[in-house]
Amino acid sequence: MAALADDPAKEWKLDELVARGEKVYNANCAACHQASGMGAGPIKALVASPIVLDADKGKQIATVLNGAANGAMPAWKQLSDTELAAVITYTKNSWTNKTGQLVQPKEIVAARGFRRWYERQLVESHLYLVTCFRHLFPKPSAAGRWR
Repeated sequence: MAALADDPAKEWKLDELVARGEKVYNANCAACHQASGMGAGPIKALVASPIVLDADKGKQIATVLNGAANGAMPAWKQLSDTELAAVITYTKNSWTNKTGQLVQPKEIVAARGFRRWYERQLVESHLYLVTCFRHLFPKPSAAGRWR
C-alpha cells in the first residue's frame, strides 16, 4: 500500500527506482519474463529488447500500461505510477541493459492522462456526429419500421 502513498511528482534517483523496480519486477513480471529477463518460449526476452533499449521511453510505457500481443502481455494499469516507473527503469538498467535511462512517475501520469484525453475526444466527437447527423436517421415508427 505504500505505492499508493507515493507522490508522483517526486523526482527519483536512478538507484532508488532500480531498487524499487526489482521488487515490482519479481512480484509481477518474473513469472513470465523470468528472473534473468530472458523470457521463455513465446514470452519475449527483456534482455536486449529493442523496446526496452529504445531511447523513446514512451514505447515501453505504452506496452506496460496497455499490454501487447492480444493480451499475451497483460496491461498493468493497476500498478501505481511509481511502481510502473520503477519497473520500467529496472528493466532498462538490469542484466545487460545498461541504458542509464530512468522513467519518472510523472511520465506515467502523463501517459495515462493522454490516453484518457484521447478516449474522451473519441466519445465527444462521436456524440457530436450523432447530434449533427441524426436528422438523416429518423427514429423508427411505433410499428418498428423506419419512416
